[in-house]
Amino acid sequence: MKRICQIAVALLASILVFSCEKDDTNNDTQQEASALNLETSKGIKKGFANYTDLASKNDDNYNLLNLFNQNDDCFIFEYPATLSINNGQKNVEVTNDDELSSILFGNDVKSYSQLYPKNITLKDGTEKVLKSEEDFKSMLKNCSLKKETKEECKDCQTNCFKIIFPMEVNLPNGNTKLINNNNEGVALIKSLQEPEFFTPVFPMKIISKNTPIVVNNGKELHQLFNECYN
Repeated sequence: MKRICQIAVALLASILVFSCEKDDTNNDTQQEASALNLETSKGIKKGFANYTDLASKNDDNYNLLNLFNQNDDCFIFEYPATLSINNGQKNVEVTNDDELSSILFGNDVKSYSQLYPKNITLKDGTEKVLKSEEDFKSMLKNCSLKKETKEECKDCQTNCFKIIFPMEVNLPNGNTKLINNNNEGVALIKSLQEPEFFTPVFPMKIISKNTPIVVNNGKELHQLFNECYN
């Protein structure tokens, strides 16, 4: 009987030790996760602040069609626009951002390009039709915009991206807010106190290197911001 009691005591002690070790492991894991979330939140806030501050000075009035064309010079592409889908398998006319977004992020779309003629509006409000690639190149060559008046991020055409608005975010008070453009993004950042963070509602859409991309979580967005805008 005494032997049985000794075994029972030893077994109970080992269970308690294992439980304590397991609790410590869980606590360590939770602390690591919290630290990662905090670091991610800080990176997203900083990156979004830098992104919107820069973008609001450059192309806040541009539509999705201009993000698709990576246009940031002296004219703005206008709807309607005709896209060639999957190397000419079909042509589709789009008349607004929603229609273009559904095409760019469609599961059956492997490639796309915009066809001529292209409708553009110059900075002075003049409307023009580009009938060919030659017209487009000539327009770029004769662009009258003074680029030194703009602030540009480094390597924007190689490793950066553009957010497709609207973008929904979770606020610190538990409410959600729809951000429709870069200026509203700047206002959001200014409304937050130093320790406050916001969380984008995922998935969210961006365009990088003329390619539509779906961002699925904060870690992915933090990495994208860190590559260019942090």
